Amino acid sequence: MVSPSGRRVGLWLGAAALVAIAYALWPTSSDRRTGAGAGASASGPTGSTTFAAGASPTAPAAPSTALAAAPGSPEFIRRIIDDYKAATVYPPWSRIHDESTKHLVEWNKPVVSELPFSDKPGAETQYHFASDRAHVMFGEALTSWIEVWEKGDPNKRVPIRVVTAWVMLTSGGKPGRAVQLTYRDDGTDGDAVSGDRRYSNRFVPSAFKELTEPALARIEAEVEVDGVHKLMVRDFTYAPRQVLTVVGVSDALAEGSLLLNVEVDAHEPGAYSVEANVYDASGNTPIASGTVTQTLAAGKAVVPLKFFGKAFHDVGVDGPYVVKDFRGFLLSPGAQANVWWSDSRTHVTQAHKRTDFSSAEWDSPEKRARIGNLEALAKQAGSGAPAPSASQPKAIHIDDKGVAHVVE
Repeated sequence: MVSPSGRRVGLWLGAAALVAIAYALWPTSSDRRTGAGAGASASGPTGSTTFAAGASPTAPAAPSTALAAAPGSPEFIRRIIDDYKAATVYPPWSRIHDESTKHLVEWNKPVVSELPFSDKPGAETQYHFASDRAHVMFGEALTSWIEVWEKGDPNKRVPIRVVTAWVMLTSGGKPGRAVQLTYRDDGTDGDAVSGDRRYSNRFVPSAFKELTEPALARIEAEVEVDGVHKLMVRDFTYAPRQVLTVVGVSDALAEGSLLLNVEVDAHEPGAYSVEANVYDASGNTPIASGTVTQTLAAGKAVVPLKFFGKAFHDVGVDGPYVVKDFRGFLLSPGAQANVWWSDSRTHVTQAHKRTDFSSAEWDSPEKRARIGNLEALAKQAGSGAPAPSASQPKAIHIDDKGVAHVVE
């Protein structure tokens, strides 16, 4: 039988372990050189924070491989340590490309799914509401299309009626309907083929006065087929203004990694993310991603963008390398959406060899501190250390370096 005091020990250790684990998996400000996702704000979990030992701060979930063990047990914490080490072979600012980073290569490819339109027996239909991009840069057009077909054969499209279609703003100061759209099947206004029963629209968001402020947006279209109505939604982001221009790119070796010096012209001050992908000489095999966030004054500046050296060893190809997919955004404060920018240029590097780069795993003081904290928790959990006094509960203090300290 487990005594009440022993149960309290287990509960306290479990809570303490979960708090430390959450922060061990959360990049600190010095680690976090990657930008937030589209529509995210510039705010993040930085600075110094204190939590009661039994508290549970908002944080990424622990990797699933650790969940087979009891939370707070030595086995649980050691599995977390193993998962953390495996996840941090590469730094957060440069990841080797594999299936988990496919979205960074196809960064502007919208997700399109086959969805059910009507479930009438004998007349089941499905539909696509698709577009040619997810992020629309300043001056660019967004082409979207709607098609409904007999279930089981996408080539058997059926006639449809688009009752209404609107660009809807879902953030910013003026949410709601902004721009009305018309979908056609007559070979105009973005429609490629007349009479093919694929109904299309093409419009330039930055050309409309209703879309002069950054906001999260989507197209909502009400479609009718044989008396059945369906509301369809297509999310997208748009840039109402040009915020940054790439002027030039050069490359060099730096600390065992590939360094790109990206010369930019920032049209307004703020925190900018700069991202790109590096490929083999053919430009077809992705090797690694690179991302950095830097605060810029208005005007020209050089932004250092690194690609981690170990990735070139692990992929096993020599240069020259091709760097492309330059993009990023101006991080907007508050409820405003981030403002995207992109550059279509391709940079061919010098003829670096993979042996010019370091093959070492990523290391940093913060990473070592996190692993050390978790090792200490695992040791404490295995030692059966007594629980703190109920009248003087301990707390875990996370300093601005992401290091956990137990406060008496």
